[in-house]
Amino acid sequence: MYILLLIGVALISRSITTLVHELGHAFPSLLFTKEQVIVCIGSYGDVSNSWKIRFGRLKIFFKFNFFSWNLGLCSHQGVNGFWKTLIVIVGGPLASLILALFFVYLIFINNYNDITIVILAFFIASSIWDFVINIYPVNKPFYLFDGSEIYNDGYRFLDLIKHRNYPESYYTAVEYSLNLEFEKAVEAFRNLLNEGYNNRLINDLIISNLMKNRNYEEALNHFGSYKLSKKLKNRDYYTLGSIYFELKKYNDAIKSLNKAIHADYQNVQYLNKRGLAYTELGAHQNALTDFNAAIYYNPNYLLSYLNRGYSKMLLNDLEGGYADIQHVIQFDDEIPQSFIYLGQYYRNKHDYVLAMESFERAKALNSDHPGLDFLIEEMKVSKLKD
Repeated sequence: MYILLLIGVALISRSITTLVHELGHAFPSLLFTKEQVIVCIGSYGDVSNSWKIRFGRLKIFFKFNFFSWNLGLCSHQGVNGFWKTLIVIVGGPLASLILALFFVYLIFINNYNDITIVILAFFIASSIWDFVINIYPVNKPFYLFDGSEIYNDGYRFLDLIKHRNYPESYYTAVEYSLNLEFEKAVEAFRNLLNEGYNNRLINDLIISNLMKNRNYEEALNHFGSYKLSKKLKNRDYYTLGSIYFELKKYNDAIKSLNKAIHADYQNVQYLNKRGLAYTELGAHQNALTDFNAAIYYNPNYLLSYLNRGYSKMLLNDLEGGYADIQHVIQFDDEIPQSFIYLGQYYRNKHDYVLAMESFERAKALNSDHPGLDFLIEEMKVSKLKD
């Protein structure tokens, strides 16, 4: 009985202290940004099957999973400026430390019984644990629900301090990027190169903004002029593979992604991207293998379910593909590509009414799928002929 009670106290204390830590990031984020701030407790961004609380622009998602009780994430719009960024980063560890000191203070000023002291000790230990594991810099990223990478607070703090002497033009360039003014951002970051700030960070930001602006050829040229003289990291191979993919150089994309996956074979982003390249080459069985692997390493990664569903359809497993697509729509019904694939499923089943409705739904979600208007008109004509 006591063991079960202690386990319950441990789980509750971890959830509460994790929440306090993430709110330490969330509150300054709300102050310094105008967009919504999302806090996830029990996951790294997976909001499916979660209990949601909303306070204005703040959304908090609680995911009750015994094996993920120590996970937490605060996601927000990028913050511009050294001091604002610093406050957001240290807000989490500082909140954990203050919480631990608060519980220590309660024990010293009150004459609690032994059981209460034990319970408070769990909260103190949990808060200190949150502080230590986040403030100690770890030069290895962890992966979020969508497969993207993020570093812990300590690493981000040191990285920020390392670049604290950057001129104001750096923060102006970052602000351009946050405001989706990618051409201005690229120009501003290139000016920094000319001022002597020729390092990995600035070059990465140039490549990133060129890609966001769909200027892939120039991104490839810049990658070659800077990166190929350096020792490439896993993420560099993924970036290069992504550029080749957008340029429809799928064999080159696979070669680069092979190197990234060789060093990080559980990265679902890498596997998913290589699967897409295989799909474009018509190697659907290879694509299916990559999507299966991505789902195995992260069963909540919806994009791999979506792409696996399409691969199954291309391999004539229509019902298996339909099941995967419906799985995605069940958790997120605002992904345009889901309805493109769903429309193709109904098209193959000769159900032109549902196919047209699916394609129209994709258009309503602002899909940039080429030929979408043609597909809608084709379904209208097919419906009349049917």
